Amino acid sequence: MKTSSKICFLALAMIFSGNLAAQEILETKTNSNLLSYYDTELFQWSYSMFGGLALNFQNQSSVTMYGIKESMKNAFIQYEDTNQRYRSYRGKTIAGNILLWGGFATVLAGAYVPIFGTSQDNNNYENTFKISIGVMLGGLVTEIIGAFILQSGQENIFDAVNLYNRYRINDYK
Repeated sequence: MKTSSKICFLALAMIFSGNLAAQEILETKTNSNLLSYYDTELFQWSYSMFGGLALNFQNQSSVTMYGIKESMKNAFIQYEDTNQRYRSYRGKTIAGNILLWGGFATVLAGAYVPIFGTSQDNNNYENTFKISIGVMLGGLVTEIIGAFILQSGQENIFDAVNLYNRYRINDYK
């Protein structure tokens, strides 16, 4: 019993002493300047299952699936490497969204082909059904390609954020 209480006391002392040391470090002027610089000048990103990649910059938040805010775009334009990756992200995002949603519309349109293309002739119905399946499969392939292109653009904005943060940290030094 004595041994377990000593171990418990030692563990608690280690936990609390670590927290006290971290608070002491945060009180120095250099670290508080770096923290305020980090909050205002650098990008932070997060990822949620339903929203995707989200960027935070200067108290603004933007989901990258459909584009980013103007202030974030202006920040990326400051450096050549980040500007190239931003332009690649923008082009892939536009193309990916067009293919993704165009393919989705084509899949839905393919479901309505038999309604407008049917007649009393049974042979015509079979041909219309084959056309409908072909249109729906073509739309599905287009939708899958659009999803891959869209995710490729997400990788570019992720790289642009990492490069931008590296450049800004070097500017801080």
